[in-house]
Amino acid sequence: MQDVADIAGVSLSTVDRILNRRTNVRSSTLQHVLETAERIGFYGSPVIRDRLSEQAPSCTFGFLLNPIQRTLYREFAERLVQRTLDASCVQGTPKVLHIERLSEEMMINGLYRLAEYCQVIAAVVFDTPAIHAALRDLTSQGCAVIAMFTDVTSPECIAFVGADPTKMGRGAGWIMHALSPDHGQVLVLSGSPQYSAHRAYIAGFHSYMSEAPHSRRISPVQYTAENDSQAESLVRAAIAQQQVTGIVMVGGGLEGVIRAVQESVTPLTVIGTESSQSIDRALVAHEVDAVISHPLAEVVEHTVSLMEDFILSGRRGERKNCFVKAEIRISEIV
Repeated sequence: MQDVADIAGVSLSTVDRILNRRTNVRSSTLQHVLETAERIGFYGSPVIRDRLSEQAPSCTFGFLLNPIQRTLYREFAERLVQRTLDASCVQGTPKVLHIERLSEEMMINGLYRLAEYCQVIAAVVFDTPAIHAALRDLTSQGCAVIAMFTDVTSPECIAFVGADPTKMGRGAGWIMHALSPDHGQVLVLSGSPQYSAHRAYIAGFHSYMSEAPHSRRISPVQYTAENDSQAESLVRAAIAQQQVTGIVMVGGGLEGVIRAVQESVTPLTVIGTESSQSIDRALVAHEVDAVISHPLAEVVEHTVSLMEDFILSGRRGERKNCFVKAEIRISEIV
């Protein structure tokens, strides 16, 4: 007990009160003492965890995600749910809502539906005036919103969690310049221009390619609506009409791109932004050359931690931007 108290920087009587449930102890202190106890292998760690759970406030966390048909968002939902259930600072109940298709109206309706049950929502949504207006309304009702993967440039959005899309785009430019033949056309596809991350990613890609000497032609951006079938159709049409040597798929549609390039006679350099088990198989099969993506585990951890913090402390000061390092996956490391 004395070791826990010394390392945690609290009194021995505080540790005693926690273990013997004599009086209430602040949740923040409980959490700090628990982390210390678990770090040094203290035998009473389970008791401290139970005590923290007893005092933890009950809450419902909402998650608004893209269609469930997307492998990425199924896996993402599972991780968010598990992290919420594992939370020690709060007794969290997760509520996940997948929109049926990429639609501003569906995103707004989804936010309001979740706000009926949830004190805080983490969402993947467009960055548009209508979304901003919805966030202002939700904030006035006491419901906070955190943006995941793609930022929402509204002052009512309390935080953003994800990798820096401009750096991701420049990274894609570096890989395309290094791997693809210095001729032909690079096809650029995006899920939607209404995602701020997609706009920034493409800007980063173009900025790198404009700085690096090459003879490739960069196509105007075409949009997939995050739909694999649409992406497949666009790639098939491009391959049939012109000499395509590289493809950049920003957002949803990579599995459709893979189906199209499987029938291409000419090898293509393919770069995507979404990772999943099926995409890993495509990397191993050399159907995709590289994926630059948000690290799901880190995004989940930062997101739920921010949601816990909002429940315990409310919004404090300016919004928080939690930039995580992008994850780069190639065939040799999956």
